[in-house]
Amino acid sequence: MRVGLGFDHRPQGTAEAIVQVVHGAVVEALTGAAGLEAEASGAAPDSEAEGRDLREAVRLIERHNYQVVNLDITLVADGSPSISHLSGLRDELAGAIHVAPANVSVKQAPRTAWLEADGGVAAIAITLLNQIADLDALHASIRSGG
Repeated sequence: MRVGLGFDHRPQGTAEAIVQVVHGAVVEALTGAAGLEAEASGAAPDSEAEGRDLREAVRLIERHNYQVVNLDITLVADGSPSISHLSGLRDELAGAIHVAPANVSVKQAPRTAWLEADGGVAAIAITLLNQIADLDALHASIRSGG
C-alpha cells in the first residue's frame, strides 16, 4: 500500500476553479503515491483539460497495477460550494477513479488568511493505493464497482 498527498491552488474561488484545484490535487496525490509523477502530464489551464489529466493519471496508475483504495479531499474556501455541489463532485471523482462513492470524502474547511488576500481556493488530497499483482483481478474489481 502507498499513500499520496496532493495540493493545488487557484487565485480565484469560482466554481470552475474549485473543480480545477480538486482535480489537480487528486492527480498529484495519485501519481505521487504510485511514484509516477515524472510520467504524469503537467497542470492544465482549464477544467476540460484537468478532467483529461485525471483520466490519464488513473490510466497511468492502473497500467502500473495500482488501484485506489480511498481518496480524501479537503477544499479550502469560504462559502463557494454547496453541500450538493460537494456531493456531486464526490460522485464524479468516484467514477473517475473507479471506486464506490463511499470511498471518497470531499469536505470543506474555512479559507485561511493566506487565501483571503486573493479570494483564492485550494484543495488538499490524500489517497491510499494498493498494488494488484494480478492485472486481471484489477480489471474484474473495476468492472464490479470496487
